[in-house]
Amino acid sequence: MKNIYIVGAQPGGNKGAEAMLEVVLNALSRKATSEQASVFVEALGSGPAYDALKERSGVNFEYFQFSPKKLLWPYDVNVEKGDVVIDIGGINYHDRSFRANVRSLVRHAFFIFRGVKLVFFTQDHGPCKQFFSRVIAKFVYAHAHKVFMRSEVSQGFLRELSPQVNIPGVYPDCTLLLEQSKGTIDLPADDYFILAPSAVMFHQYGKEYLDVFVELIKKLSEKYKPVIVVHNFTQNEDSSDLVLCREVYRQTVKYNSVLIEEDLPPSNFKELFAGAKFSISSRYHVIVGSFSVNTPSFAVGWNHKYEEFLALYDMRFLNLKFNDALVINILDGLTRLENELFYLKEVSDRNSTLKPRVEASLEAMLESF
Repeated sequence: MKNIYIVGAQPGGNKGAEAMLEVVLNALSRKATSEQASVFVEALGSGPAYDALKERSGVNFEYFQFSPKKLLWPYDVNVEKGDVVIDIGGINYHDRSFRANVRSLVRHAFFIFRGVKLVFFTQDHGPCKQFFSRVIAKFVYAHAHKVFMRSEVSQGFLRELSPQVNIPGVYPDCTLLLEQSKGTIDLPADDYFILAPSAVMFHQYGKEYLDVFVELIKKLSEKYKPVIVVHNFTQNEDSSDLVLCREVYRQTVKYNSVLIEEDLPPSNFKELFAGAKFSISSRYHVIVGSFSVNTPSFAVGWNHKYEEFLALYDMRFLNLKFNDALVINILDGLTRLENELFYLKEVSDRNSTLKPRVEASLEAMLESF
């Protein structure tokens, strides 16, 4: 094998994607050494976050640039048949964004047309019902070497789209394995909880979505200190999580809320989640990161992947729809968590069975080479 390319995740943007990147890099370091392979990580630019990842990962890799507007040659590298590309974007080809589907097609077609072995790890898919989205997705997955799925629902969507696709199995999100840092950040002295809103949901529901987080802080601040966390630093249309979190903080500073807007390493976020009593998030990897350190999390999301993940812990009741009863439903769910001492033992026991499955998925992925 000549080169291994990792695409779909970059440092300094979505911290969940960055966490996936770190886990996969650590696994690949063993394989790359034994196979004398070179590792390359997709970049959308440069800057301190890119330098920091390279410094702390301890893995020998190089960045290569992705320029999606260069449709025929979007990457600044020459790839060859026998190389391997691993997409760890988390979710591809769904109806929510045709533009994102085209961008993914540009990314994947570059490797497909050059005979590079394409591996998806670990992915969600769909729902994908729109005609052009289905055409694009069917073409790409038909040329994939393996697709490691993250949920049974996603597997069902993909099987319906392309029955012949090679799916080794359904595995938990790989970021369950990322270790938390210890003693690297200042944690609140009081009992606290995490809030991580998402600009994706804000664009869908507008001010009503923001008002829910403000109302939750108002009602919960007498018992728990509110800690608002920016977990995604990418621009989303005309807004971002950073803008949204700053506005929530502006409206709740009188309730002693705290805003954490620094671009921290994923392991530092895990340390923060580990100290919290619970979290409330529309960011998938805040939910995953919380559970990975035995902290339960309420999910207010836009995709089936949230409920599917919570089902791994038999806690579907923490997956809540955005509606007029959301605040009441969260308060009721919190009472249940408190009465059960936050399910700490149940979550910990389940993690002890889920994390070996993630290790198995990494081994199966490495066998692709």
